[in-house]
Amino acid sequence: MNRATGRRSAKRRASGDAPPMLPFEPTDKQIEVATDPRPRRVVRERMRQGSNLIRVLDYLRARGVATNAELTVIGGMRFGARIYELRKQGHEIEVTHQQGGLWLVRYHGRKS
Repeated sequence: MNRATGRRSAKRRASGDAPPMLPFEPTDKQIEVATDPRPRRVVRERMRQGSNLIRVLDYLRARGVATNAELTVIGGMRFGARIYELRKQGHEIEVTHQQGGLWLVRYHGRKS
């Protein structure tokens, strides 16, 4: 096995070695990540963005109103991008300026 790539050599694979069986049934998401042709760092970044999106949405649904400071803690420094993605998915979100650097984010539910 090549340490740099983690792959077996072609000679070894041709000898008929079957890949080891997993002790569990992989989920669809695990299969998607394992077969994704993009580099792993890109896949991990997409998964992280998705989890931040879910956290921001859950927080807004639970509270209804949040400040930009609260959402920065929940969704990271790019929480505005998560707001944009939620709007594209059909969620009605209103952002209003309060004072200085304080912004108020209101969640009104999903558009019908």
